[in-house]
Parts: sequence; structure tokens; C-alpha cells
Amino acid sequence: MDVAQISVSLHDLGLAYRKAKVDLYYSTNPSLFDIANYEDDLSQNLTRLKDRIEAASEDWVKDPAFLGTWTLAPKEIQPEKAEKTEKDQSLIFASPEAEWLSATEAGNHPTAIFRLMARCSIDFHVLSSLWMMEVGGLFDKQLSSNVFGSRLRRNRHDEINTWALGSFKPYLRPFREWRDGGIKAMRSESPRVF
Repeated sequence: MDVAQISVSLHDLGLAYRKAKVDLYYSTNPSLFDIANYEDDLSQNLTRLKDRIEAASEDWVKDPAFLGTWTLAPKEIQPEKAEKTEKDQSLIFASPEAEWLSATEAGNHPTAIFRLMARCSIDFHVLSSLWMMEVGGLFDKQLSSNVFGSRLRRNRHDEINTWALGSFKPYLRPFREWRDGGIKAMRSESPRVF
């Protein structure tokens, strides 16, 4: 079975890296040291990735070094006692140390909750950004205007904006539009409730 050869330019990989770097930087768990290490020899790393993409063998996409691993990221601390007083709910700490001391006072043993997260290689992120630019944009274009989150950045000609920082449009304004639209719809359907 013949495998179709894929060709990609270093220019496109450079743009994909730029997008991946911004997306990672603004993520909840940025891999800042991984980004810095990758950039130490950016040209060689992108050339190596280009060679892998254009190779006849696709085995490299199953390589654990390419896929990456996982990590646990702190999510929250749950107090031992389920009930909180009104005073506890309104208390805001400026210092994490003060918050921890308050949570552990009087022999309480809070529970740390962690979130399982992917820790992909930078090559994986670059390939993902390239895929979004080349293929994902076609899927994104098929979505209706009722889809607000994780929309790809487009230019005034409705094409993927390859020069924009990051892959996605900022979400705060679309979220507000979605929320306000939902509230408006509820009010128009049930004026007596609101």
C-alpha cells in the first residue's frame, strides 16, 4: 500500500511553533522550560520534525518521546469538614500560606485534589498547531455562529489567521454573549420568573 507523501515547509512549521508557544504560554499549566529548551535549537528541532512528517514511516507518532506523558496539576483543596460557616465562605486570603494555616487549624486534615493533564512534547504541540492551521480550520468553518468557545482565529477574509498570536479567539467576550443570550431567552420565555 502506497502512503501519500506529505510536504510541509519550515515556514509553516515556524508559524505553527509560534502559535503552539502562545497557546502553551496561556494554558493553565505552561511548559515554560520545555519551550525554552526547544527554542535553544529551534531551527534543528523544526527541521527534524519536518523530516519526520515527510518520511514514509509513521511509526514516530507512536513514540513515547513524541507523545509525551502525563502530570498531576493542583486543582483544589477540600476541607475535612463539609459544612462551612458563613464566615468561612466570605473569607479571602491574600497569602497561600495563611489559607493553608487556616485550613489545617484545629487538627483539620484537608484533602488535596489534583487534575490529570497531558504533558505532550513540544513537537506534538507544533504538529497540533499545524493541523489546526491546515485541516482544523476546515472543520471550524463548518460550525455555526452558535458555537462560541475554542474558535480558531480568522482574518477579515474568513481564512485562518496564520500570523495571529495563538490559535484561538479570546473567549471572554463570546462567553458573555452566550451567557447574556441565554438569560435573554429565559426572560422572554418566562417573564414572570425573572
